[in-house]
Amino acid sequence: MSSASGICCKSPCLRQKKLAGSYAPLSIKLQKGDYTVKKNFKMGMIAGILVGVLVTAGIGSAAFFATDGFTNLTREKNRLDLMTINKSIRELETMIDENYLNKKDNQKLEQYIYKGLFAGLGDPYSEYYTASEYKSLKTETTGSYCGIGVRIVQDNQTLETSVVELFKNSPAVKAGMKEQDIIKGVDGVDVTTMDLDSIVNDHIIGKEGTKVKIKIYRPTTKDTLTLEITRRQVEAEYIKSEMLENKTGYISVSSFAVATTKQFTTAVENLKKEGAKSLIIDLRNNPGGVLNSAVDMLASILPDGKLVYTKDKNGKGEEYYSKDGQIRYKSNDGYRDKAYPKKDSGQLNLPMVVLINQNSASASEVFAQSMKDYKWATIIGTKSFGKGIVQNLIPRADGSAVKLTVSSYFTKNGNVIQDKGVTPDIEIKQSGKWKRSTLLPPHDEDRQLQRAIKELKDK
Repeated sequence: MSSASGICCKSPCLRQKKLAGSYAPLSIKLQKGDYTVKKNFKMGMIAGILVGVLVTAGIGSAAFFATDGFTNLTREKNRLDLMTINKSIRELETMIDENYLNKKDNQKLEQYIYKGLFAGLGDPYSEYYTASEYKSLKTETTGSYCGIGVRIVQDNQTLETSVVELFKNSPAVKAGMKEQDIIKGVDGVDVTTMDLDSIVNDHIIGKEGTKVKIKIYRPTTKDTLTLEITRRQVEAEYIKSEMLENKTGYISVSSFAVATTKQFTTAVENLKKEGAKSLIIDLRNNPGGVLNSAVDMLASILPDGKLVYTKDKNGKGEEYYSKDGQIRYKSNDGYRDKAYPKKDSGQLNLPMVVLINQNSASASEVFAQSMKDYKWATIIGTKSFGKGIVQNLIPRADGSAVKLTVSSYFTKNGNVIQDKGVTPDIEIKQSGKWKRSTLLPPHDEDRQLQRAIKELKDK
């Protein structure tokens, strides 16, 4: 299943996309197949931790690969034989021109040559983005876009596209859209055979103030409706919070994006004002996101100390840790600080549980394992996805970009997450019809959540 939602550290079964106002980020490959990620559920965000965007095309090309003469000589020997490749492409193109029944799209053919180059790496997280895909990706990362204000998912096999979340006071809510609605058409165009990216980027997203007509099927009433929705700027909601029984605060984190930490700290403050005595942080189905966002959130909770570190193929990398109210980054170039608005020691001294499942990946795994390393929370649920590698996003002059796996990350105690995941302290599986479902059950049927509530009640 795919879903729509930003830059990141993302992962598994989810492919999120920012629906023209909806939150359907660009689909990115998550581990073990990215597009299909476990259980054929794409719900989006960028799969894979992205720890830095090189801003200029120069850095993204020549400067990025600059090395000494000896290395360049060695690299020359390992380069592709472009003359032979060009000759083969010309031969294949001639075959297409002479024999292919339908009209070819030269631009698409060129784009897929580039995509094929990165697919040849055999790494589901390294890939080429067209200019439009990269634009969508950047939108997803910041969490601000012009659309209808919903999060949608798409089944990889049937291509059925469903609404799984509506943002508060969004255009979609005002138009009467509901969760579980199935999108059938947009502005008279049948979208039942389109992939999620096309539905969102080509049909739902648009200019602010313009209208879009979305045809939906509502399975709860078996009605087919057409809703006219006015697009407007929407800020994605990454955090949902509420007070549960026994003064237990509950915060669901759907993804780690630029705005996540601010939304999280606001939610914590509000819950504490309401009298929260304990806290549940729900990272289930969180595919990851921006590494810095996860680190910032950890720094708002944990005491001073190392949080996570990375290593590239040469053994170099960065350390991320919290000290004296700041997030500090120790890299090969020395130290660089980022002010962090801590109002106290930075520690969140409440009994806590972190919920994870098989779709919790990348940045969410960094968060969960770090909380476990510090013994700051009890981890409940099922083993996480197991994505422990970092990608850099490199823009190109023509508006396109490439995403490359550049390093592995490790948590404070040296724990490796890649292909291993995070093992919960208390393993609890869902039951009944929710056992194989990618969606989460209602609170009263949610065995993992209920176990978390019980765990905190006993403390």
